Amino acid sequence: MIKKSIILFLCALFLVLALPSALSITTCVINYPTSMQTNDDTIIFNASATWGGAQNLTNVTFWRGTTQIGVNSTTNGTRTSTTSGDFTFTLDVTGLADASYVIIAECRNNSEITTGTPSLNSSAVTLILDNINPTPRIEILTTEIEPLGFFEVDCSRSTDTNTINTSRYLLRIIDPYSRRASKSSATGVATFDGSDTETEGLYTASCNIVDNAGNNATSKTEEFQVRSEDAVKTPAEKISKSRQFVTPKKSYLAVSLIIVGILFVIAIVLVSMYFAKKGRK
Repeated sequence: MIKKSIILFLCALFLVLALPSALSITTCVINYPTSMQTNDDTIIFNASATWGGAQNLTNVTFWRGTTQIGVNSTTNGTRTSTTSGDFTFTLDVTGLADASYVIIAECRNNSEITTGTPSLNSSAVTLILDNINPTPRIEILTTEIEPLGFFEVDCSRSTDTNTINTSRYLLRIIDPYSRRASKSSATGVATFDGSDTETEGLYTASCNIVDNAGNNATSKTEEFQVRSEDAVKTPAEKISKSRQFVTPKKSYLAVSLIIVGILFVIAIVLVSMYFAKKGRK
């Protein structure tokens, strides 16, 4: 009888000592978002937790800095087993200012008060809210090129109020027949040539930016000419050329024709004088 009492006492003591560890939170992880830049009005947060105790109910609280943004128990999530759960919370962020926020999930075991691990925090994740479009700024180096020539479109000096974003660029030119040529660029600069610039006439160039939050904007258009008789000119060279009455090549040709004409006249005069003298003899 004494032995049985001792055994029962030891079993009870073991259960008392083991119970806290059985009820403790063992993992707390944010599954989504692990990192996010968005312009959405609502965001879904999801965290997973594991704990001990078959009937233990564990709550998950999401925190934005020191502000609690939601409480969910296993009854609102998907219970994958008696000791684990998947917790989901949808947050309306229309009232939040554009900024970078730190999100933490606190997985709490409300039934354990005195011992063990009643709560466990997840690692912090970053949430960036951005609802402002970037400001594209296009630059072109020349206003005239020859057919099949190189033409560079530069959109790299564009700006975005959220400097954490890395923008994606789409640069394009449109020929006189409204045919479009587009190129993606990570640097904001693209060069067009060959079949893109084979048609003579007036072209337009522009760029579109999409940032990591999903905002996008298109720049104003710039015009340039494709003409076979012109070399590539900068705006300053174009102005300089417009002030010349005759181009160098045309000037050389005119002088040559005048000289030939003068020599031809002199030759006629000399021949006439020769035959005139010969006739008097």
